[in-house]
Amino acid sequence: MPKNEFAGRKIAVIGAGAWGTTLADLIGQQDYIVRLWCFEPEVAQQIKRGRENEIYLRGVSLSENIIPTSELEEALADVGLVILVVPSQHFRDVASKCRPFVSPKSYALSASKGFEIETFKRMTEVLAEEWGGLDYKAGVLSGPNLSREISAHKPAVTLVASENEELVRTFQHLLSCRHFRVYGGTDVTGTELGGALKNIYAIAAGVAQGFNFGNNTLASLITRGLVEMVRLGVTLDAKVETFYGASGLGDLICTAFSELSRNNYVGRQLAGGEKLDGILAGMNHIAEGVYTTKAVHKHLKNAGIEMPIAEAVYSVLFEGFDPLEGVHALMGRGLKTE
Repeated sequence: MPKNEFAGRKIAVIGAGAWGTTLADLIGQQDYIVRLWCFEPEVAQQIKRGRENEIYLRGVSLSENIIPTSELEEALADVGLVILVVPSQHFRDVASKCRPFVSPKSYALSASKGFEIETFKRMTEVLAEEWGGLDYKAGVLSGPNLSREISAHKPAVTLVASENEELVRTFQHLLSCRHFRVYGGTDVTGTELGGALKNIYAIAAGVAQGFNFGNNTLASLITRGLVEMVRLGVTLDAKVETFYGASGLGDLICTAFSELSRNNYVGRQLAGGEKLDGILAGMNHIAEGVYTTKAVHKHLKNAGIEMPIAEAVYSVLFEGFDPLEGVHALMGRGLKTE
């Protein structure tokens, strides 16, 4: 699909956090007009005035092809390609408000990573409920994609997954450029699970880094964390091989090791003795792993699945368990075969 085939196809990014702004800028840098919906009117004004999202992506000069707005109707009018980048706990509300303005035969791509806590639904499942009856196709974008690095044009890959081949090809060609390579896939469930679950283990990795445990610890944590991700994934009909790709192992390594990761930051602060409420209050960004941990814990109560690292993270986040004691408890578990 040549790039010029996107001429006349209107594009909207719903959500102007760091990742939503980065995706809008990536599209705009390729000479496409993209509307960016900003929840905060002041963010829209900042971008209009100085071509910068001072709250969520400070220091990055944004493309002139981005049209910021705080009105969903304006953002979605006659749009054929929609990318939703909304925090998981607000996703249903925003999707519901979008529904009256969604154009027929739209392609929708979720770039949000998380679960709805009460229902344990993935974002494409929430979208299907809220946009039921509309003639649209949906997919998911997920991979090792730290906003700061992508916006600085550092090479990276990602994955677009959908059961609709044309949607996959469309977003592959829309988003791919010299520094951003987009792979295609069909396993929507596995792609969403990988993007969401890795944030739990990024928190655990941050704890390990906060205690200066070293690379052996991090490698062990990532290895066993991946086992837990696969263990849950197969019960939800995800493909095992998806977890060894960009949206699984790739995203897990990236988020676990990087100090740019919000979830890693939460873990490091916990290791330093800070309490969760204070950590979250001091952040401009959403640490999705906190809410993912709660959603997974709720699901595991009746699922009969063993995920000891995820459960230890839950105990530290929500039950006042000392992080170091959590490490000792994990290391002292009964011996097993791998």
